[in-house]
Amino acid sequence: MIKIVLIVLISGILCFYLKNVNSEIFSICLIASGLLIFFETFSYLANTFDFIRELIDASEIDRQIIKIVIKITLIGILVELSASLLNDFGLNSLSIKTILIGKIIIIS
Repeated sequence: MIKIVLIVLISGILCFYLKNVNSEIFSICLIASGLLIFFETFSYLANTFDFIRELIDASEIDRQIIKIVIKITLIGILVELSASLLNDFGLNSLSIKTILIGKIIIIS
């Protein structure tokens, strides 16, 4: 956890500095920082899936219900990530449309 926090802080400082110096490199730094942080969280995600798998095996809940809940959660996470990236690029109207499409997909 400390490693991820340090990466976030260093990335934030670097991106803040590059924003004032060179806006083209700032965009690249922002994307690279986001990807680095995202990949660093995979180990936590794997542990979470292992825990959920153990919880499903121990409970009497139907697997189809669990699959639907997990799919809805992952769709929500991906839509939020996409919308946040679009906001970072200044594409707010496209971000709002992405969130709307995500809600429609979850409902369907």
